[in-house]
Amino acid sequence: LGSEQRPQDGRLDIGAYEALTSVVPQLRVVTTTLPAATQGQSYSVPLAAEGGVAPYQWVTAEPLPGGLTIGSSSGVISGIPAGSGTFTVTVQVTDAQVPAALSRQTMSLQVSPATTTTVNRPPVVTMESPSAATTVKFGKSQRLSAAASDTDGSVVRVDFFADTTRIATAVTAPYSATWRPARGTYSLTAVAVDNGGASTRSAAVQVTVR
Repeated sequence: LGSEQRPQDGRLDIGAYEALTSVVPQLRVVTTTLPAATQGQSYSVPLAAEGGVAPYQWVTAEPLPGGLTIGSSSGVISGIPAGSGTFTVTVQVTDAQVPAALSRQTMSLQVSPATTTTVNRPPVVTMESPSAATTVKFGKSQRLSAAASDTDGSVVRVDFFADTTRIATAVTAPYSATWRPARGTYSLTAVAVDNGGASTRSAAVQVTVR
């Protein structure tokens, strides 16, 4: 004790002694809830504590869900969850006092199943009529037909093209239409469109009109 806190007439100046004594706030975990995670997706959540004497050290009372770890000095729970479900997470923080103060918090962590992305497969289409290298007489109508199918949905229409110009559309099977062309040489194709918006163009068929 300094001279100002020495006993006076055999009595200790308690008030002066207490003025020199600092009170350390109680250590506690501030984080009380954990945001949800998704299986297979990156997760990172910092934990927070207050009071005590920094620096803090973090651990968990039981193993975290597979793929997640906790930073001992940062208090960050991070990683990529390997499974899904509802997990109980008890975190424990200690401070730098001797002996160290300790605080625990038990929380629930919800990990949703991995989301799956469905890939829309495009339809399949082939020109059936006219056949390749067909010569058509001018003024005569030409039947157009195509075979189209879709493995994971349905074909909503088939468009017929002469070069880059759409000349007909069929919306039900069998996919067919009639075309009355002018003289010239044309590259005919059929484009099938499915219910998911995917499309496929057939191989071209050359037609000459004379």
